[in-house]
Amino acid sequence: MAEKKAADKAGIKKYFLYGLIGFLVVFAIACGFIIYFTYSKSYVAKVGGERIKTADYKLFLKQEKDYMLSFLYNSQDMDEAAFWETKIEGEKIRDIAKKRALDSALEFKLQYIKAKEAGLRLTCEDNENVINTLKSLTPVQIQSRTQRDEYFKRSTGVNYKELESIYKEYEMIRKFQDRETAFIEPEEQQLRDHYDANRESFDNAALQHILIRTGEDASEQDLIKAEEKAKAVLGKAESGEDFEKLAKDNSEDQKFEFSFTKEESLAEGLEEFNKWVFDHEAGDMGIVKTQLGYHVVKHMGKAVTYEDLNEVFMQKLRASYVDQRYQNMINEWKQDIKYNLVINNSVYDKIN
Repeated sequence: MAEKKAADKAGIKKYFLYGLIGFLVVFAIACGFIIYFTYSKSYVAKVGGERIKTADYKLFLKQEKDYMLSFLYNSQDMDEAAFWETKIEGEKIRDIAKKRALDSALEFKLQYIKAKEAGLRLTCEDNENVINTLKSLTPVQIQSRTQRDEYFKRSTGVNYKELESIYKEYEMIRKFQDRETAFIEPEEQQLRDHYDANRESFDNAALQHILIRTGEDASEQDLIKAEEKAKAVLGKAESGEDFEKLAKDNSEDQKFEFSFTKEESLAEGLEEFNKWVFDHEAGDMGIVKTQLGYHVVKHMGKAVTYEDLNEVFMQKLRASYVDQRYQNMINEWKQDIKYNLVINNSVYDKIN
């Protein structure tokens, strides 16, 4: 009898042991599945052994979509849902935004990879700078972590911790950029060639103006009255009265003087000024009509050759040349088979 009881106990122990082993195997498989599932959802692509994390991509997508939406807000002819469904050369604007965001994320990650390959590391001071930057971006009225995460998700597309991680990578990239661009010293002919290829970014002009404002709903009589006033002010200016004093007495705009490049004038909706100022010479005066009203304008000079550029624009020219050289480096890395982009379509396709 005693032997039978001992055998029963041994059997129970054996079955318990097998059961425990079975449970541990199932648990390990379940954990592995959970880890794999979480991992597979954590990135949208891989490049050079590095993951482009979902958070990285969402940040760039938010930036791209906000930029594109600025054109919608300027138009007022279409609602947002219809805007994203609109096709350009057969491709939806939403899909164009996604591709551009992925390309930005790729360039970001490539630079981070290069920074690591160069042996760069963040110092304690660098990490502290990141924290201080994020603190400065956080509104003072936010009191809790939940509020903070909600704020950053609305404004950047990612939560605070995700943004902190991205900023730390950006800090590494910044150090790498500084190191690489420090060795780029353009010769004068290279600057001249860069100027010739990008003149709209550097040809610039300045003018002073006096605004006689008209509302969007101005009647024909109001427009005639405003134009007559503008002509009267112009007459006084042409007869020698001080233009700045005339502006103080008559202008309905606090801004008195404009300085812009051709590129800037088009981007800021100053097409009428662009046409007038680049067709005239220093000292010329006239009237320019815009949607704001009638502008009595005085030409203050322009730079439309390499020799005309002042020191401010020469510095911009050098910086632009260096930026282009650095971008060329990034483009070369993108062509390297070592950095082929592998998209995680199961995640990428579901992000809008």
